[in-house]
Amino acid sequence: MSDNFDPIWRGTKEVLERPDSPKMKASTQGWSATRVFDGPYEALLKQAPSIGSNMQGFGAMEVSEVEIVPAGGGMAVMTISLAVDSPQYDKAADPVYEVEWVEVQKDIARHPRYQSGGDDELSEEEFACLKKARANDQDSIEKIRDAQQDPSLQKIWAKIVSGQDDYVEFIPVVTETITYRQKPADADQGAGFIDVPPGAAGPPPNYQWLLTGAPLIRTGNKWQRKRQWTGAWWIDEELYTRKGGG
Repeated sequence: MSDNFDPIWRGTKEVLERPDSPKMKASTQGWSATRVFDGPYEALLKQAPSIGSNMQGFGAMEVSEVEIVPAGGGMAVMTISLAVDSPQYDKAADPVYEVEWVEVQKDIARHPRYQSGGDDELSEEEFACLKKARANDQDSIEKIRDAQQDPSLQKIWAKIVSGQDDYVEFIPVVTETITYRQKPADADQGAGFIDVPPGAAGPPPNYQWLLTGAPLIRTGNKWQRKRQWTGAWWIDEELYTRKGGG
């Protein structure tokens, strides 16, 4: 199913679906549907559903074709074709989604506990002192040992001295695997940009996402693409662009 979901096609009061619409058809390719609307040409042209989108009440069907034919007097007829698999994608099988949590080692000084609002929040001055102490600056080490210093700085220094330089954080990685009958049209879009994984994958909330992989493998007459999104609490939009360059 496309992640471009139109919950309902919103027309105007002048746009009406014909009484004999929709027409449903079953074939070896699955179910398809045809919807026919009458209305002003400009209104139909402006509000036509996008290719690959879904329409309420038609399940996994996607819009595969939209045709608008003038009927005179500023009016027109719009025919919308829906199919289980849009020809734009020509999927050979349903997408397979995976969500896993990957272990990442980070510097202990980056732990949320020591950031703004954390239980042992450190000031910029204390972070600077800690950095010098870790570089074996004796004056900074003595400052940390001073009983008058903030105990939070002494706590993290005690962990570092004991060998606990890092901590482990788990981040979500969402993978979508789709097999196609032909090479997908957007196969060369690459990776490394800000993008949101499909809602059908069930991505964990409150994360920002970077498309970090999109390998394409051809086996015989079929193509398999495995797109991978890696989650982060925050992504710098000065360093990474959004999909499409926006």
